[in-house]
Amino acid sequence: MTLRDLVRQALRMRPDRIVVGEVRGVEVVEVLQALATGHEGCMTTVHARAADEALVRLEGMALLAGLPLAAARAQLEVGLDLLAVLSRAPDGRRGVVQVSEVQRRSGEGPLRTRELWRRSGW
Repeated sequence: MTLRDLVRQALRMRPDRIVVGEVRGVEVVEVLQALATGHEGCMTTVHARAADEALVRLEGMALLAGLPLAAARAQLEVGLDLLAVLSRAPDGRRGVVQVSEVQRRSGEGPLRTRELWRRSGW
């Protein structure tokens, strides 16, 4: 059973929350569908250095899964509210270093983020 199958089966159970560990490939399509269908409280992780780079990675995975770019961007725009970026400090502690919101587009073009908070001196 793949992660993609598990997400698809979870959606059939009408859950209140959906938490998926790290998305790394085609399973992103099911996660985007879950986010875009109004399942409040969905959460997943993706490796990226910053919020805007996370959007690019998610778009790229959706493209590799066969989703057209316009559809991937539309689902990300509808489904994502916030992106939290975690990092490791020089002493090994991990913590949130950036919180950004996904900006709503008025037309075509790439998705953008607006930084809401950044930890300084990390």
